[in-house]
Amino acid sequence: YCHLTSDIFAVCMPSDMESIYRVIDSIQTSMNHYPVNFEMVMSFGIYIITEKDKQERIPVVTMVDRAAIAQRVKNNYMNKIAVFDDKIAEKEYAEQNVIMEMNNALGSDQFHIYLQPKVDMITGRIVGSEALVRWIHPTKGVISPVDFVPIFEGNGFISEIDFYMLEQVCKMIRRWLDKGLEAKPVSVNLSRSNLYSPRILNDIMTCVERYSVPHDLIEFEITESAFAVDNIHLNQLMEQLQKNHFRVLMDDFGSGYSSLNALRELSVDILKIDIKFLPVSQNDKRADIILRSVTQMADQLGLEMVVEGVETEAQADLLKKMGCRIAQGFLYYRPMPIEEYERVLKKQK
Repeated sequence: YCHLTSDIFAVCMPSDMESIYRVIDSIQTSMNHYPVNFEMVMSFGIYIITEKDKQERIPVVTMVDRAAIAQRVKNNYMNKIAVFDDKIAEKEYAEQNVIMEMNNALGSDQFHIYLQPKVDMITGRIVGSEALVRWIHPTKGVISPVDFVPIFEGNGFISEIDFYMLEQVCKMIRRWLDKGLEAKPVSVNLSRSNLYSPRILNDIMTCVERYSVPHDLIEFEITESAFAVDNIHLNQLMEQLQKNHFRVLMDDFGSGYSSLNALRELSVDILKIDIKFLPVSQNDKRADIILRSVTQMADQLGLEMVVEGVETEAQADLLKKMGCRIAQGFLYYRPMPIEEYERVLKKQK
């Protein structure tokens, strides 16, 4: 046994599960008797060394990493013991492939913009769109964002993706203007890791000015969870964006624990709320009351409100009765390639 780093320890012992659980129980019991005034919550990741590992001379550090991966993947408060298995191995292999290919994918333009329109539910007309990233691999086809965005958020590569998307959006809008096409505002996501970069405002301004894009055609979506970290810094950034005539959206409003406090402290222009968080139905009175209250609050604060995830006519009808006007969801349009979005706009015109 040894101390690895921080609060992480390792034990090597015969792979008899009964003995392993007995040792774990002994460790937990002894720690519970330690004279401190707080609860020590321990978690255990287990990796069983195989004959193949011995033949291939797998390093001990790799085995330890796999035990840690098992604990991280399956960790929850009720079950603190996890065994590395084939399913976790497949997930680890897939993540490593994503990490190995991400730089080449960015350099070879494998990341594409898909646009999901925002619709005025009263008129049915498109009033703007959100730029979403899609990875189109030359041999694997479309890779779902759920398979790479969390990995990029974890290793910081999401910052590269954010600014790649911003530049592609600026190029797209510039092309629309040059061709005399109708240009509606496009919102771009800013990840939490980018928000605290001292260069972020300068980088944004440099990119937008390079393509001479009118600032009212670019909006920035910031996830509500980001507002719980450092509201003073974030407020300064948002005020600078607004002074430069960019609009700021608080995405996933209501999904975190600090929504109302953040709304009081921070200057935003648009609230986005996911209807899946507050399922609208004729029988869900509590959700309806909350959504109606949020709608009234946004109106009194002079904020626009966008409801995303709208999938049924019943939801749209109820939202319109509540005073909601702008929606985004499969009922109207799914995310689509730029060329398809342009065709839809032309047809609408």
